[in-house]
Amino acid sequence: LKSEGAAMNNEFSRVIDIVKIKPSGTRLETTGSDDECRALKTRLGVEGFRNLRMDVEITPWRKQGLSVQGVVQADIEQICGVSLETVVQHIEEPLAFFLIPEHLAKGLTDDEDEDMPEILQNGRADIGEIAIQNLSLGISPYPRKNGVSLSYVESEEAEEGQKQDNPFAVLEKLSTPKAD
Repeated sequence: LKSEGAAMNNEFSRVIDIVKIKPSGTRLETTGSDDECRALKTRLGVEGFRNLRMDVEITPWRKQGLSVQGVVQADIEQICGVSLETVVQHIEEPLAFFLIPEHLAKGLTDDEDEDMPEILQNGRADIGEIAIQNLSLGISPYPRKNGVSLSYVESEEAEEGQKQDNPFAVLEKLSTPKAD
């Protein structure tokens, strides 16, 4: 299966054409180039992006569609939100989606309980872009280096057992009746 890199203008474009898929299915194993990884690093806002790999099995589905099953993976670097050190994380996300022709998708409604099929435009779809969208779901928005934790540290005054000023002490004086 040939992928056409610039056809849809995405960082990791892997365009498939339904007419080139064998009735028994077609396997696509592909890796991201250094240029693609640099572009994805910028797009995804991470410190580093390497070892991008997609491995999928594409099979005919319901006469006019395709089923795509597989995995996408990459190694990314992010800055730890606590220690500010670089954290390297291996992300591996499953891929499982359907592709259907545009004319069949017009009657579908977006049901939140079910994934909507992706659209084949003129019998073609960029499964590389779909893979990157799935991979991005595995990126932690708050990366943390293993063993690092954010803990609360009390002030020295509290540690010495001294009573801290209570902002409600003034109210307590007002509500306590004075003895005559």
